[in-house]
Amino acid sequence: MKKILLILTLVLVLLYTAGCELLSEKAGGDLKDVELAAALSLDKNESGKIEAGVQLLHRDKALEQQYAESYYSLAADGASPAEAVAELYDQGARQLNFSHAALLVLGEEAAGLDNWLDYAVRSPQLRPTLYPVICRGSAADLLDAGEETMSPVYLLENALEPHGSGYPGASAVTLQDFLETLYDDGIAPVLPLAEKTADGIKLAGMAIYDGVEWQFLPESDAAFCWRLLQRPQHLAGEVLTLQEDFSLNIIAAKVFYRLNRAEPPAQPTLQVELTLKAEVVHNPAGLSQMEIERQARERLQYIFAESLDESRRLQLDFLGIGREIKRKLPELWADWQHTDYLNEIAAALNVDMTIEMN
Repeated sequence: MKKILLILTLVLVLLYTAGCELLSEKAGGDLKDVELAAALSLDKNESGKIEAGVQLLHRDKALEQQYAESYYSLAADGASPAEAVAELYDQGARQLNFSHAALLVLGEEAAGLDNWLDYAVRSPQLRPTLYPVICRGSAADLLDAGEETMSPVYLLENALEPHGSGYPGASAVTLQDFLETLYDDGIAPVLPLAEKTADGIKLAGMAIYDGVEWQFLPESDAAFCWRLLQRPQHLAGEVLTLQEDFSLNIIAAKVFYRLNRAEPPAQPTLQVELTLKAEVVHNPAGLSQMEIERQARERLQYIFAESLDESRRLQLDFLGIGREIKRKLPELWADWQHTDYLNEIAAALNVDMTIEMN
């Protein structure tokens, strides 16, 4: 057995050495000359082809803190994402490496799942922690720095990982997160929606997949409610302006669901229990702690009710009501999953709030 293990080890070492030599040859003789991709963009052009763009890191400029010039771009097209990316390899001065790419930016025309998901999942270089983002218009235009002093890649990453923390914010959805939701019953998959404006790049709401195409929901109470219920563990540090009189900085949030099946003809009820800890960061009217808690609680309950109405209107369960029915009462879900269950269940939000006054 030891001899077999030794032989296998030697074979692996030889294969690894040969692979390094091959990569070294492709990279012009030096592994350090591999070009690192920070972001990949996919668009569909007028001829129906997929246009791939890549933002490459100019390491010397980055080390010199010349951030506006730290990225440069390549673009190519093909019949599929794989073909378009293969063309990019031919354009690069060195071997392209996507293993550190943080963003996959999808233009509106290329956002259909058949245009990108299979490639993203099968590509050996794209990580499951990659952030797919849908943008208004063209992904290439969004990533074009133009005369800006800050890189669009940096701005978009900072929007998804607030304050440069390196930790995902409540709007961030990884490729793995998206896949898990896509194949889960009772919840509509969501990706963040980005937009380029005169004020720069910002998150402009969310894109909800209805099984055929994307429905765009601008930044609104519903988009906030999705973050609150589906991403509470990532809400820390987000500032909420729930009323004009005060703003709250979230310290921690936790959500628990309680589902009760009533006897017909009464409706089943879903009680969403939100535990929220926050500190007051803006209180010009000098409201008391009790008054702030009361107003914040009422506002959050209103947001939940409005978001549930929006979910019913769109017939898209982005709040995950169906998933909680499936988890808590699977026998009920078996009867409801192919029905208009959003209009069959009564749901309400209960808020347990702790406010710290400065």
